Amino acid sequence: TNEIPHHVAVIMDGNGRWAKARFLPRFKDCIGERPFQYILKRRIQVSKRYLVRPEYRVSEIGRKVGIENSSYFCYNFKRLEGMTPTEFRAMYAE
Repeated sequence: TNEIPHHVAVIMDGNGRWAKARFLPRFKDCIGERPFQYILKRRIQVSKRYLVRPEYRVSEIGRKVGIENSSYFCYNFKRLEGMTPTEFRAMYAE
């Protein structure tokens, strides 16, 4: 949809444009973390949906969620989830 969630709308100016000078601190105040951290966590969350499907390779999943470098994807997955993508996938293997 074209609706902007309230927690995002509060960091926009009255004309619906991003108020650049206030974006980072307001985003962190509203969301609780910096935009890059928020986006990375969301990408890792989305990657879990692909990891439970064996037809996708780990390197392919990283690219699907916007992380081109497979090593960087695996590093951040482990840092945020406490296990590698392969270990996560093994938990759901039949």
